[in-house]
Amino acid sequence: RGDQWIGYEDPISVKVKTAYIKQVQLGGIGLHSLDLDDFVGLCENPWPMLSTATGSLGLLDYPLGRCEKDGISSDPDNCSGFLVCENKKLYRRSCGMGRFFEVSTNKCIKANPDICHPGHMESFKGSQKFLANLKEKSQKQRLQMKKSGPRVVCYVTSWSLYRKGDGKFVPEHLDTRLCTDVVYAFAGLNPDTLMVQPFDPWADVDHDLYGRITSIDGPRILLALGGWTDSTGDKYSRLVRSPTARQRFIETTINYLHMNNFDGLSLEWNYPKCWQSDCKKGPDSDKPNFTKLIQEMRKAFDATSPPLTLAVSLSGYKEVIDKAYDVRDITEAAEFVSVMTYDYHGAWEGHTGHLAPLYQRDGDSNPYYNM
Repeated sequence: RGDQWIGYEDPISVKVKTAYIKQVQLGGIGLHSLDLDDFVGLCENPWPMLSTATGSLGLLDYPLGRCEKDGISSDPDNCSGFLVCENKKLYRRSCGMGRFFEVSTNKCIKANPDICHPGHMESFKGSQKFLANLKEKSQKQRLQMKKSGPRVVCYVTSWSLYRKGDGKFVPEHLDTRLCTDVVYAFAGLNPDTLMVQPFDPWADVDHDLYGRITSIDGPRILLALGGWTDSTGDKYSRLVRSPTARQRFIETTINYLHMNNFDGLSLEWNYPKCWQSDCKKGPDSDKPNFTKLIQEMRKAFDATSPPLTLAVSLSGYKEVIDKAYDVRDITEAAEFVSVMTYDYHGAWEGHTGHLAPLYQRDGDSNPYYNM
């Protein structure tokens, strides 16, 4: 609204939370949603919170400083590393454990640590072929990091297209270096066919947000199914209880993802048994049936070429977690699981509280409403 930007986090709080994530060895961090960050740089540099999260997890390649001429040299402080000057910015690269950078061959080689004498190699100008190979290797290393390293999961919402002025967010605003996975929210479940459909055809199809988000190069692009609004009623419960409906849903979902060029799906039913947080609405059978759906999807997704990514988003409320999820089975079947550790406090309480607190605060009515 004009020059007023309202948020619940800042780079300092993100850095504190990222330190906590690393301390307890969680798999990464998710941001809901990207349009709440300063993505155009109104205050200073763009993406202050997302950049802090990605950099704190070691995924963002910050330049060491400036340099004059593109090329490569050995790292004077580390035999396993080398320095690259690209576009007058200096970056440090690593050959990995047990390998050293050899100037004469322009390669990382296996060698005995006894031969290491940091700084004894001379700088040299790298060939274009070597620089091209280096870029390709860096891309492969980043892809491997996405598969096995910490994740930064970035949510892009269809309704951010409706924002006015500087608050309007579109996929082209995204800095692809900052996310390992981008989740487009949301698709919906047709209540009659129990199959995936666009949630907002005006944004998804007419304004081609499907095509624009999947054209982003770098991170994996997932389609989120569900969300709060689409989770009303019993349609997800009807889906998971029927083996026939589950099979048809899985087959048509794979086709839908391929047709729209998504790399996978994030299941975001809010919530099994506890429909929109009311645990009296749903049957107890939702819990095991939801697990069956995930396990069956995992098997089917693995059989595609290339395999599709399967993610699941879980409630952050303890009372819902206990009744809705077989956590161990779900985490074994899904490629990654996101926990919605937000909306712990809000206007319904009548007093100020942090939306996504790290720890319990004196006076909190529920000791579990925090990360």
